[in-house]
Amino acid sequence: MAEASAGRDRGPSARAGADGVRGREDKGTTIVCLDFDGTLVDDEGRIHPADVELLANERSVAFVPATGRPLHSVRRTFERYELFVGRPIPFPLVLENGAAVYDENEELRAQRCFDPDLQDALMRVVLASTGANFLIYSLDEVGLLRPDEKLLSLVRRFDMDPQPFDPDAMKPLTKVAATAGDLETLRAFEASTAGLPLELTYSLPNVLELTPVGVHKGQGLATLLDGTERADAGGEVVVAGDGENDLALFDLATLSFAPADSPPEIRARADRVLDVRKEGLLTPILREVRARANGA
Repeated sequence: MAEASAGRDRGPSARAGADGVRGREDKGTTIVCLDFDGTLVDDEGRIHPADVELLANERSVAFVPATGRPLHSVRRTFERYELFVGRPIPFPLVLENGAAVYDENEELRAQRCFDPDLQDALMRVVLASTGANFLIYSLDEVGLLRPDEKLLSLVRRFDMDPQPFDPDAMKPLTKVAATAGDLETLRAFEASTAGLPLELTYSLPNVLELTPVGVHKGQGLATLLDGTERADAGGEVVVAGDGENDLALFDLATLSFAPADSPPEIRARADRVLDVRKEGLLTPILREVRARANGA
């Protein structure tokens, strides 16, 4: 796997005094890692007003958005709610399903791309496929391949700014997302990738996401936690998600949540199931985090 990391010093002296996740010098910090679409953001692209307020003002925990989206897409959604307008997002971020990991204020910590040989093999399969439509990601950039109305509706929903994909001007890729007019066609494309060393997860029932083996949201969060530090060092790792691509986050969690409309297999893995229509996502999560901290 090709990996590029930000070039500044990552030693203890460079991290001393930093807020949020980075280095976790304060072992009591609670991490609240949030999937975006279907969890924090509903199917209409809306964030609950209570969640907007908490994202703007609550700093007793370290929020970590974790999503398949690229950076510009996350920024656009926040800005629609007057969050962090004209300045970098203050939270650490796990983006593009773990292929792009950022420290606070959008500072790139790690980028994980397909190895060149794997990228070539995958793109041969993609270009030879029939019936499937694709979003092809490089760092904070998205290319459209054979877009139909379903794919364009996802682009609008996810606040993305894609460009037509040009196979002759291909950059190192971080992720490929596929959709199709019916699940049978999408499953056929999935089968055509058999034998390639890929992570394949469904972020939505009709969206298949492909990254190199070992690149997923859980690995991205582990990177922010410096790979080994977890809540048994002091603070909680709280996770909320609704998709198959969130299960790797659940593996790191001391407490996990799923929205009530998540698929049954996701609800079964979560410690708690929430009706986020009532109070939003963050209010009940923070209430339980505080109760646990107080020994309730």
